[in-house]
Amino acid sequence: METDKLYEQRKMAIHLLRSGLSKPEVATRLHHSREWVYTWWKRYNKNKNFADLRNYSSAPKHKPNKFSEQMRQEIIIARSELEAEKAESKTKVHIGVDGIRERLKTKGLKKIPCARSIERILKESSIRQTRKAESKPVSTKSSKVDTNLQHRSEKNVHTNQANSRKQNSSWVLKLIQGKIDLVI
Repeated sequence: METDKLYEQRKMAIHLLRSGLSKPEVATRLHHSREWVYTWWKRYNKNKNFADLRNYSSAPKHKPNKFSEQMRQEIIIARSELEAEKAESKTKVHIGVDGIRERLKTKGLKKIPCARSIERILKESSIRQTRKAESKPVSTKSSKVDTNLQHRSEKNVHTNQANSRKQNSSWVLKLIQGKIDLVI
């Protein structure tokens, strides 16, 4: 219903322009901008056809960066092969994006998608890299206290070294000679 109203306004603008009114006058009369009037006047003048005043999709007709279904399948197959090799092998097999890109290269494919595109394709096909949850030791209050003390002592060593560097400008020479250790 809204598109019919817009179409009628566009037709009215063209009728008013053809009757001799100027574009700013038509814009004022129809409560639209001059750019709006110019846009629809250009579109009408292309073919002198009122059908051109109807809405049409502004979506691109061609998507140059869209990957073919065959490429998507190759990526999924490569990932599946790598997962199978990882399950069977005792050596480290990379099943991530870099591993998939290498597999596609060995298959002889020429246009290999970038890492982000492969991640997106895997996400769209609901294939994600699964990571095993590492078992965390049960923490006790004493272990938390121990780690806090250790962290504080490391922080103090770093602060002391920083202070000594400020006081003594020859710390670089001592560092080179191996007399002090740099803690980062």
